[in-house]
Amino acid sequence: VGEPTQEEAIEILRGLRDKYEAHHKVKITDEAIKRVAQLTIERETGARGLRSIMEKLMMPLMYEIPSRDDVSEVIITRECVKGSSSPKLVLKETESE
Repeated sequence: VGEPTQEEAIEILRGLRDKYEAHHKVKITDEAIKRVAQLTIERETGARGLRSIMEKLMMPLMYEIPSRDDVSEVIITRECVKGSSSPKLVLKETESE
């Protein structure tokens, strides 16, 4: 079996997105998925690279977010995958008195 094309890698990731989002309590943008697929092609890592890149993105979140009561959502963007920004943390709104 050959390595997936970029389009096939995107489809694989889209198929896994719901599981990643539910398990890690994050939202992954389409642009982030496309960038992960692009990286696997550039690095010639194929399907193995998809998992590796996603795990690298999720690892810091697995340690930080569970201890934070003020975070309602985490958004993974293309810039996060590129390494030029951190995931966007959407904070819970506090009740006004």
